[in-house]
Amino acid sequence: MKKEHIIQNAPSGRHRLIHASIASALALISFSVQANPQQSKEKNGFAEIPFYLKNVNEPIGQPKVKHNIMFLIDDSGSMLADAEGKYYVDNGNEEINANRKINIAKSALKKILERYKDQFNWGLQTLHNNPRYWKWDEEKRKKDNALYAYVKLSKPDDTKGDMKDNEGFTDGSADRNWKYVSKKVDEMLAYQATPTTRRYYEVVKNFVIPNIKYRCQKSYVVVVSDGDANMSCSNQASGENPSNSDNTNFNYDRKYYYSNYYRAIDRSSDEVYEYFGPSEVKAYEDKHGQGKYFSGNGLEGYFDLPIYDPRSKTPDGEKKFQCQYMGDKEIIVPYWDRNYGNEKRGMRFFSQTLAEKDIKPAIKSENRLDAAIKPEDRRDAAGKSWDGDPSDPKGVDYSKQLVQTFTVGFGEGISPVGKKYLEKGASRPEWYFNASKPEKLLEHFKTIIDNIETDSKIMKFEGAASTAPVTTSTGIPDMAATVHLNTGSWSSQLRFYKLKRDGTPINTTEFVQPSFNNRLTLVNDGSKTYFIDRVADNEASNADFGISDGSAKDELKLEWKNALLKWTGRAGSDEDIKANAVAKGYSQSYRIRPTDPNDPNKDERNLGDILDGSVAAIGDKDKGRQEFLVAAANDGMVHIFRRNDTSSNPYDLKLSYIPAGMEREDEKGQATTLGKVLKDIAREGYGSTKGQPHRYMVNGGFVLRQTPDKKQTFMFGAMGQGGRGAYALNIGAVADSVRSSSWNTTVPLFETAKGTGNKLGYTIGSTQIGRVSIKRDTTPVNLESNVRYAGFLASGYRTEDVNSVDNETALYVYDMTGKEAGTQDTGKNVSSAGNLLAKIPAPNGKGGLSTPTLVDTDFDGIVDIAYAGDRYGNMFRFDLRGKTPSEWSAQMIFQGSGNQPITSAPAVSRRGKDKYVVIFGTGSEIYQNELEGTNGQINAVYGIYDDVSTDESKKAVLANSSELEQQTRESDGEHIYVSNNKVGEGKKGWSLTLGPNERVTVKPTMILRTAVLTIRKYESKTIHTDSSSTDVCLPDSTSTQTTAKTIILGVNAENGGRLGLRDARISSKDRKFIRRENNGQIDYANGMTFDGVINFTYLNSSKADDSPVTADGDSGGTGTDKELNATPSVPNNKCFATKGDRSLLSNQLVSLKVEGRTCGLKRISWRELFF
Repeated sequence: MKKEHIIQNAPSGRHRLIHASIASALALISFSVQANPQQSKEKNGFAEIPFYLKNVNEPIGQPKVKHNIMFLIDDSGSMLADAEGKYYVDNGNEEINANRKINIAKSALKKILERYKDQFNWGLQTLHNNPRYWKWDEEKRKKDNALYAYVKLSKPDDTKGDMKDNEGFTDGSADRNWKYVSKKVDEMLAYQATPTTRRYYEVVKNFVIPNIKYRCQKSYVVVVSDGDANMSCSNQASGENPSNSDNTNFNYDRKYYYSNYYRAIDRSSDEVYEYFGPSEVKAYEDKHGQGKYFSGNGLEGYFDLPIYDPRSKTPDGEKKFQCQYMGDKEIIVPYWDRNYGNEKRGMRFFSQTLAEKDIKPAIKSENRLDAAIKPEDRRDAAGKSWDGDPSDPKGVDYSKQLVQTFTVGFGEGISPVGKKYLEKGASRPEWYFNASKPEKLLEHFKTIIDNIETDSKIMKFEGAASTAPVTTSTGIPDMAATVHLNTGSWSSQLRFYKLKRDGTPINTTEFVQPSFNNRLTLVNDGSKTYFIDRVADNEASNADFGISDGSAKDELKLEWKNALLKWTGRAGSDEDIKANAVAKGYSQSYRIRPTDPNDPNKDERNLGDILDGSVAAIGDKDKGRQEFLVAAANDGMVHIFRRNDTSSNPYDLKLSYIPAGMEREDEKGQATTLGKVLKDIAREGYGSTKGQPHRYMVNGGFVLRQTPDKKQTFMFGAMGQGGRGAYALNIGAVADSVRSSSWNTTVPLFETAKGTGNKLGYTIGSTQIGRVSIKRDTTPVNLESNVRYAGFLASGYRTEDVNSVDNETALYVYDMTGKEAGTQDTGKNVSSAGNLLAKIPAPNGKGGLSTPTLVDTDFDGIVDIAYAGDRYGNMFRFDLRGKTPSEWSAQMIFQGSGNQPITSAPAVSRRGKDKYVVIFGTGSEIYQNELEGTNGQINAVYGIYDDVSTDESKKAVLANSSELEQQTRESDGEHIYVSNNKVGEGKKGWSLTLGPNERVTVKPTMILRTAVLTIRKYESKTIHTDSSSTDVCLPDSTSTQTTAKTIILGVNAENGGRLGLRDARISSKDRKFIRRENNGQIDYANGMTFDGVINFTYLNSSKADDSPVTADGDSGGTGTDKELNATPSVPNNKCFATKGDRSLLSNQLVSLKVEGRTCGLKRISWRELFF
């Protein structure tokens, strides 16, 4: 054979090819055997989960047990070809020899063994154990120019070939370590057929299963093959006694059969048969009786029968075995050598069961695999139950002993049916590797190796989420809902508790939940919106959801529709979806979310995790509840509920909306969409490992708004870490259930721009909504026309680097409805929803803009001013009083230092006409490295004076930290007091320095002229635990526990200082007010510290409506607008108008009482004045 026929670059390329494939499988094994895999940090730097959930158990190395990895290598004759399937007679050319698949496999295996050494227990088996029976004969090759120049040994050589059955796996000793396996690899020869199924069964039965010694010991088989399986049933000449054959017929249900070894092996075959169960063809034999011959239907051959057919009429030369005798032209039996469709055949008949069915239950019947007769047989080698032990590490599950299988198709000659056989044989679809595509495998290999550097796992958290409670009506409602979070399944529950008249919960253990039986689900892919249960097959594709096999046969093309969207929209049971996905060979295994039909409180399927997303209610009140309730979750959906008539289910989920086209980046920094991440949420193992981390989806805040005439109810929501954009929905359309079939056109209002024009970062925080005038050519503002409902969206953060030019710092303002919102022609279509009214850059802004606060300075219903900070620490005033949106502008009012990021909206306290204190805190908990303070960063709370009068001489005065009055704080037991320094002349405001690692990431709440601050602090504690000396399943470990503390602190808005008799103040945990007297001056405690992450909702019994406008003019939040008013009254923000119950209700259902001065009344003529 001429040398030029050999591909010149084949050796290196082929070695990389198979090496990458096996390494990928091994890397996945190494990752999957870890008891406690750790969450990783995203490429964009986002913390994958909130800091308070970061409790990890990190074993130092693996448990002392070594896991078993068995290589089953194809050593059939086709392995003498090169990777393209070309055969060359060995003429001594080294390049030809190196090109052979068998030698490429040898090289790859040796590299893997050398890389991992004795980290695992290794096993090596081939299809034929050729070196025991054959040797290479160079003279024969020269004489006959033979491709297979083998001669049979006069007797088997027991020193050569596969590892012997009594050896099982390596144990790391001098004569049974990775080097011993490497030596065995060198001995491999390529010859004969490809009985993959028969050898897989034999290997798992006689080597893998018997060598599971510990409850925590994992077992894996890596099958490497270059071609189609054949002769799994018989590999001897027709009519030959199998005992005289080098390779036996397939004997599935008998205890005695011949193997590839020097003696017969007797391993409880009957018990194995009970474990795997009868094959499909057994039912045909039982049905049709003896003598029937099934062919043409993929079931050709006999199975589950005695070794020799007992029928006396069968001629001696045609005796049937379990698998029929086959002539030279019949080398396959379809049931065992093929897997054409969705059936459980071939290697999959065994591998699927091994991957799912517990091998060693602690309590078994006599006919179970490894049946326990003696009590001690029910325990592992450490004396612990096979079903796990109380001392096992937290968050791990040692209750099942399984065998997982990886398959590698090597070379370019694998047929479609051969590929399907190997794909189906892998325990999971993603565990099949195609070695004909080295670039993908190498990339995958690097990714997986990154995932196995540590061995830790997030500990399950179950309890109150950090989301503030949502009230179901104004004033002191009779019901409030909190979010219950479960990170084991990454699910949430909305739990509704009844409240007393003073705002305290009646019973913190009794709650009700919404109903979920009537949900519809919409998908917006960026160009169209469709119902998941009504979408046509050609309206979307696997590619839209990042699913592979988009070009495969029809049944695989519809995985997006028949599995992913059904799972996401809860259309059908998870069990059915998972089973269907397995049967059809879809790209991944779909997880089952726990449910309990007898106890809805244990249902973990209805809602995804709600972490930073909002929950809010709006609409007319009936039966004590507002009409709509909305929640945004990390299952990728916005859920719209409507009031129910029953108190047992106060709300019913009507519609879930998926903004699937929202743009984002994946962990490699490549562009993707939310829709393409949905499959990650659905994948088995989601959120439990570093390789399958938790994903943020719809994690931003939103605002709900209803027009004064109550004809329109809509929302504007941010995506948070889930995407770079925002969405707007007409939630009022959901009230029209008669026309629910048109919700795909009536509910979506718009989504922000996508593509090259999308400069938004990740829109972390919340949106705002307010009415604006787009034509201010009169004073006062013309309220009759040219008024629009506007959605305000901060540009967000594109990258973690504050100084990066990728971070745009600007305020986007959108037309929410495209309708006139003035007093004349209200509701008339005048524009398009989503039209960008203005993009207002923040001058010299850095790092991206954070959530804005809108201010109506004269209470006429039109927003005049907005405030927002950036991640550099600057605070800006956005002036919306220009004649047209093109004249809207921004000025910096506070210059930051660069190390105090502002990531939450400011509060405003109205000092007088056009005069405000802009109050905000600094700090962040968005990025992973912000868990603990870095670079000596100390955060602060600032109160900046701002005069917004339109006089040209009243331009914004720029302040910095050195120009502010400093306040300090001190602790008295668990209570905190703040100093009361008067703001000196020439000072531009005040500041309060926070303690180390403290931060403010929540907008302050204004109660009268008291600013209530939420200050958080996180601390990580590390505990080292030594392993047991007798139990190899208990590793040395380091537990890192993150604890959170929250300070609720009220300060006087004017100077940032103490609270006195004339201020609103907050009670202690026992609802008592703590005060002290100093030189005749009574001071109240400013606040106190709480365990955990606390968020609260302010409840005020005297609030008669749900207007979004506060007494300070803050007007961008959720609520129902009042009519525009050219002569409004200005509310009093110094005292409560009436007596009543007021409180802060926390997410942990702790209620803090609020008190303050009640206004007195004096009558002058017919006017009442408050003082």
